[in-house]
Amino acid sequence: MRRVLGRAAALALIAGLCATTPTAGAAARVHTAPALTLPAHADGLSRALASGRISPAREALLRAQALFSPARVAAVYGPIAHGGGDATMILRDLAVRLDGLAPSDRKIAHAILARPSDSVDPQGNAWTVPEASASPDCGPNVCIHWVDSSGDKPNLTDTTPANGIPDYVDQALAVAENVWSTEVGTMGYRSPLSDVTSTDHGPDGGLDIYLSNLGPQLYGYCTSDDPGLDMPGTFTASAYCVVDNNYTEPVFQNHTPIQNLKVTLAHEFFHAVQFAYDIGEDRWLMEGTATWMEDQVYDAINDNRQYLQNSQLKYPWVPLDHFNGCCFQYGSWIWFRFLSETMGPGVIQEIWDRADAAPGGPDDYSAQAISHVLAAHGTTFRKKFASFAVWNKISRQRYSEGEAGRYPTPVGSGRFALGARNTSTGWLGVKLKHMSSIYVTFKPGSSDGARAHLTVQFDGPRYGFGPGGRLMVFSRSGAVTVKTYKLNRSGDGSVRVGFGRGHVSRVVLIETNASTRFSCWRGSQYSCMGSPLDDGRVYQFRARIS
Repeated sequence: MRRVLGRAAALALIAGLCATTPTAGAAARVHTAPALTLPAHADGLSRALASGRISPAREALLRAQALFSPARVAAVYGPIAHGGGDATMILRDLAVRLDGLAPSDRKIAHAILARPSDSVDPQGNAWTVPEASASPDCGPNVCIHWVDSSGDKPNLTDTTPANGIPDYVDQALAVAENVWSTEVGTMGYRSPLSDVTSTDHGPDGGLDIYLSNLGPQLYGYCTSDDPGLDMPGTFTASAYCVVDNNYTEPVFQNHTPIQNLKVTLAHEFFHAVQFAYDIGEDRWLMEGTATWMEDQVYDAINDNRQYLQNSQLKYPWVPLDHFNGCCFQYGSWIWFRFLSETMGPGVIQEIWDRADAAPGGPDDYSAQAISHVLAAHGTTFRKKFASFAVWNKISRQRYSEGEAGRYPTPVGSGRFALGARNTSTGWLGVKLKHMSSIYVTFKPGSSDGARAHLTVQFDGPRYGFGPGGRLMVFSRSGAVTVKTYKLNRSGDGSVRVGFGRGHVSRVVLIETNASTRFSCWRGSQYSCMGSPLDDGRVYQFRARIS
């Protein structure tokens, strides 16, 4: 699902993510990284689930009901967090939990998961009129469905070509077939599974896409009515998708209607592809790679840049695999862009091949799949994640579209001027979450001589807990030198660099927690729904003139 990112939502996330600034002192001072103020769905339903009043399957059903009838659910459970921002994942969660529902609840769930063309619609999320007589419009792989009256109808103009089918429908079919040809034919991803076993499967087993009035909140979404999901142990499924019928609402004004249609179908079609690998995969991997895919198929549109303002490219201390109802999971696409730029775009397919949950597949979860693929390429998550942090610091110089796209750079967590009068920061520390980083800057003071040096000591948790560090030296000429900390088993290391005022403009310490260790299936929004094992460990440093 692609959500329209409004200014208010962006500011709400930013407000809760202010970096902790270390304070100089003689003894080590430990600061706790700021907590997120927008945990996913912190509302009446999450509290009812935590207290045992409802089961996970029941919570998934109620959350899906709240997409279409929020007042009805809120009347029983209290205020419900707005869930439109992750409709695909909410509906996915319901689809994979069908077997845990009572028969009466399962009937309601099937109605929610039914297609817009379904005549039984107690939830009010389907068309209110029959499908147009000329519908669907089908190509070799995809069918487009529409209505010719009510608020769900597209523009009915039929001029190019004058074939009895609205031009917008013809355009949608052409775009969808191009997306299929690119993602499946050229890039080699698995095609969406046939939906021929579904009750309302269209004229064949191809992918069905429905035009409906989704604006102004949604670009589109995909879900599944695959009857196989009623059976326990089913991990792959067919899909159908719904996209907006015009993209003319003011919120879509940054691009033309057809440009919005293109990036939406590139994104949503990839969700249908993902369902053929593992419909139950971690949310951040599903949304991050789908948002990455937009730029692979339609490179010139760049709608996904809006999500970089809510990503590690700006807020590095938020875990890379964090998922909330608004934005951060979409911003994680920059990690996959980093991998594809440094290793080739085929590395993303390798990750999905490792995540494959079809019979005989490895069935890795997200962080596990990434780690295995990196190992196959002779590197580690720790090394790549530290390099990712370096790229982000100078994003406009490193990413291929960084300068043109005016990519943001990370918010720092401290700045110190060091010289003859203030020769040391003293020991300082911060508690880092998994798969996150911080940046601390040191600048030469006015009294520093040309031969001054800076020694930055790193004292992290044990090496097995994932610590890593880089030191970036920015010279006045514009050159950037990167030094890697060689940490011992205790997580300690030291780097000495030139710090002469006439030669060095600043030195930046990057501390990374690259831990991918989890206690899985605890119901969190992180990788494998797990509880991170290495969050909150102390990362200390000391910088001093030498």
